[in-house]
Parts: sequence; structure tokens; C-alpha cells
Amino acid sequence: MRPRFPTRRSGVPVPSSLSRGSRLARARAAMALVALTCFAFSTQAMASPDAETARATSVGAPVYHTRFQLEGADGIREVAIEGRVRFSADESHIEWLDDGAYVRIITGDAGHRNRFDVTAGGQGQPVMRMTVDGRARTFDAEAQRRLADTLPVVFRELGHDAEGRVRRIRAEGGTVAVLGMIAGIRSAYSTRLHYEAYLKLDGLTDAEISGALVRLGGDVGSDGELASLLYAAAELYRDRPGIRAGYLACLARIGSDAERMRVTRSLFGVETIGAGEQPELSLKPGDC
Repeated sequence: MRPRFPTRRSGVPVPSSLSRGSRLARARAAMALVALTCFAFSTQAMASPDAETARATSVGAPVYHTRFQLEGADGIREVAIEGRVRFSADESHIEWLDDGAYVRIITGDAGHRNRFDVTAGGQGQPVMRMTVDGRARTFDAEAQRRLADTLPVVFRELGHDAEGRVRRIRAEGGTVAVLGMIAGIRSAYSTRLHYEAYLKLDGLTDAEISGALVRLGGDVGSDGELASLLYAAAELYRDRPGIRAGYLACLARIGSDAERMRVTRSLFGVETIGAGEQPELSLKPGDC
């Protein structure tokens, strides 16, 4: 199961609270919520920047109040980000933390439990700690590499800057690379955000859109998130007849009969769609 996770920065909703409230409430109710566990680590501080660099690094750093957990033995298990934190542009390093801010990450790796903790040292420089299976280890170059590999996965699962990530990966590797990246996301919420970002790209062909619609029906893994995505893509159905078969195939992947009928009624004014039918969208443009 892929749980949704409430996230806020600076009192302004960020990815997990940016979609339609009623639809997200239904999706959230269908997901399991589990307790977040804190974690501890061994300590080694990075090189301390001078005061001027520290002040410059703090500019524009958002305030996070983020908690989420994913089920599964391996990969990201739990994350907590609290306070004002600045990450590098590629999301692989923590550059600066405000007093009292911290980043906590628990991961599973081949049966081992890795725990990372980053807090603020003097002038905001990151202080790193790590344990493996509860045993403190020195935060050496290998630990630094492992954290650098983990942080981008955290942001991918959060859905942070999904549009920028999708554009960047498509520019580097095309549609195949984007869809491959999305397939590796475990969070249903983030999967939906990345598919929405992909479907908004300029220059997509009908075949590329249809292929993604057929595929995402199996990738999203949550009826509520799939319904939200169908609403977000409703204008494509209205404006591009060539993708309608793929859109309706995606709609058919909603597992709950009641949820599927509700979405079908909202989109098309009917509760069922016959084989081969491609009804006109009943939503007004402002409702899409």
C-alpha cells in the first residue's frame, strides 16, 4: 500500500496538499497511516563555512514540516524534515540548516536498517550521524555517498518539484526514461504527481499520451489518486480525440465499482460506458 503523507513548508501547502481537497480526502481515507519513528546516528560535521557563506546559503531556504512513511523492507521507510533547511539544486546534499532544524531518514537495505540524522552545527553547517542496525558508525566518505544517493529518492517519493524532474529526465533520456523513473516510485501520491507533470509536457504525441495513460492505470496503485489524475487530464480527453481510448482504458483500471461509477458520472454524466464508446466530456472547462 502506498500511503499519502501530509507535508507543509512555511505554512504554504506543498505537493501533498496541492490537489483538490475532496478527492484527496477520499484517497487519504483509503490509505494506511503508520507511526513515524525517530532515529539516531554517529556524528561527524562537514567543513564549517564562514559566516558570510552561511548567511548566503540560508537565503530562500524553505521551512519544512514533513513526515511520511512507506511500507516495505527495502528502500525509504521513514522520513522527517523539520525547520528551515536548504538542499542542493540536485537534492543530493544538505547545505545549511537553521538552529533546531533536522533531517531524519530511515531506509532498508538488504535486511539492514540504516538511519541518518542531520542537525545544525555552528553557523548552520550540517552535522551528520548514522547507525546501521542500531550500531553507530563513523560518518565517512561512504556514509556521505549513501546519504547523497538517498536524498534524491526522498524528494522523488515526496513528489517535490515533479514538473522540473520530469522535464529534466525527458530532456536527457526521452519518454522511456521518464516512464521508467515513474515506475520506480513507491508512493501513489507522488506517482500521480509525476504522471500529471508528464501529461502537461509540450510536444507529446497522441501515441505518447495514450501509452502513458494505459500504463499509469497499473502504476498509480490507488483508486483515489487515479481518479484525481483522470480529472487533471480531462482537458486532454476533450481536446485530443486520438487519446480517448487510452484515457478510457485508464478509467477502467479503477478497481472500486462505486468509485469508477462516480468518476464516470462526474466526467461524462453516465455511470457506465459501453465497449467502443467514446462519450463527450460533460465537465465544463473550468471544472477540469
